[in-house]
Amino acid sequence: MAGTTRPISEAPKDGSTVELEYAGRKVRASWSENTGQWVLREPLVIEHLTDAQVVGYVPPRQTRRRKARGEPYVRPIGFSAAMVRAILNGRKSQARRLTAPVWLHVKKQHECGRDCYFWVRETWAIGQHDVNAPLETRAAPDAVVHGASFEGEPAVKWRPSVHMPRHASRITLKITEAKVEPLQSISAEDAERQGVHGPEDLDSVWQHGLTPVEAFAQLWNEAHARDGCAWEDNPDVVTFTFEPIHANIDDLIGVTS
Repeated sequence: MAGTTRPISEAPKDGSTVELEYAGRKVRASWSENTGQWVLREPLVIEHLTDAQVVGYVPPRQTRRRKARGEPYVRPIGFSAAMVRAILNGRKSQARRLTAPVWLHVKKQHECGRDCYFWVRETWAIGQHDVNAPLETRAAPDAVVHGASFEGEPAVKWRPSVHMPRHASRITLKITEAKVEPLQSISAEDAERQGVHGPEDLDSVWQHGLTPVEAFAQLWNEAHARDGCAWEDNPDVVTFTFEPIHANIDDLIGVTS
């Protein structure tokens, strides 16, 4: 195992699930920005670990073989409940992310002619019911429900999007364009494609008399407050244009990437 393990500093800390070496075995984990630790996910969440507790990062295997077979490239991407509703309503067909290595790699795969997909992570729960609904109308105990479209009083607390497993995802995004550009180069049309408008969304910033670009800038700053990443700093971003598909990624492409 030691020969295939790289330093933990090389592991991507973007919320995606990766394989680490811990306590003499390989485990699956994802980085939590909230706690600054690795969250073990076997099968869901077992414990939080610091970098010092993990031996190293185990790179994914068979990447070249999958590409040679023509299999699509698949990555998870997280969205807030408001943005998930915008996708479901057909109002969102673009996303912008800071130029972290993982997003640049997706861009590279797309430019090489490979089909690329995102499977959407969102707030979710297992066996969560409307406690006020009649028993016969409640979901099965093991059913997955999604916060963006759930109505009623939740019986248990929601699980954050970063903990959503692949099989629970209900939305797939097929990437149609990927490019790097300065954040402030966004046009009014593209700002609308970000999903920041829509009178049916009470949590949209569109109602406050802002232009589409101003609305997007406000939304961006709410999620990117650290130095060098705010709208005023005009960082480079990877812009993804996508076609939303209301289906689980594995049901859609029929493979496990």
